[in-house]
Amino acid sequence: MARVGLPRLAPPTDAALRRALASTAGARLTYDAVGCSLGRARSDDLVEHTWTAVVSGGSDRFERAVEALRSWQVHRGAGLRVVADGPTEVGREVALGVPLLVAQVVAVCRVVAVVDHDDAWGFAYGTLPLHPERGEESFVVSRVRHDVRFTIRAVTPPSWRRPFSALGARRYLRALQRAVDR
Repeated sequence: MARVGLPRLAPPTDAALRRALASTAGARLTYDAVGCSLGRARSDDLVEHTWTAVVSGGSDRFERAVEALRSWQVHRGAGLRVVADGPTEVGREVALGVPLLVAQVVAVCRVVAVVDHDDAWGFAYGTLPLHPERGEESFVVSRVRHDVRFTIRAVTPPSWRRPFSALGARRYLRALQRAVDR
C-alpha cells in the first residue's frame, strides 16, 4: 500500500502522478464520513472550514465556472499539477502535485460525490493513503439570482496546516474568477 510521500523540491512529473494513481488504485479512503463536505455525513473528529466568493453575475459565467471545475482548470489555475484517471464523476481518482512554500507534495484523492442541478454543479473528493491530510473537500459553483457563487468546504482533523488550506482556497477562488473572466 502506498504511503504519504515526502515533500520534494521539484514538481512531480505527469508520469510520477500516474504512478501515484496506480499505487492507490482500490485503496480505502482515509476517513469514514463520506459526503461530509456536502453535509451528507458527520464526523466528530473532523472540523469544517468554508470559503465562499461571489464570482460575478450572468448565466454565461455560471456555465464557464462549471466547465472550469469539471475540466480541473480551477485546480491547474491554482498552481497544481493534475492527472486524473477520467472525467469528474464518482469513483474517479486524481493525483495532484501541490506546491507548498519551497517544496511540492503529491496528493491523491477519489471523487466521492457530484452535485449536478440546474443551478449548481460541483464535486467532493476524499483523501487516499498517498495524501498528506485526511478528509474531504468539495468545490461547488451555484447560481443565486444573478450571482455566481463558488463555495469550497474542507473537512479535516484540526491541524496546524489550516493556514495552508486557506491559502489554497484563495488560490482556487482566484483561479475560478480568472476562468470565468476569459
